[in-house]
Amino acid sequence: LSLEDKIAALRRMVATNAARTLEAERINELRAREAEKASVERDRLAERANKNFLSALVEAKQQKAAHEEKLKDHARQISDNSSRLDYQSTVTSEMRTVHDNEEEEKR
Repeated sequence: LSLEDKIAALRRMVATNAARTLEAERINELRAREAEKASVERDRLAERANKNFLSALVEAKQQKAAHEEKLKDHARQISDNSSRLDYQSTVTSEMRTVHDNEEEEKR
């Protein structure tokens, strides 16, 4: 090979390497952009998941508070009913005593 052929071959190699380097840089840029897009999407999904979780948590707390209020109402009703039953039992017992005393007096 002549010197000029060797120089031409070296120039082709340099040009090929430069083209490969440019292509590799372009691919790396594309990968970096895709990685950034994926990162942004992950962040967006994580933020939405956190918002959904917080909404569900607030709703659960509200439901719990409503349920506790219903339980308090039931407890009040039970207490009121118990008081009424105690009063009715006392009145019934006193009426029996009066009736028994009247029956005793009749005898």
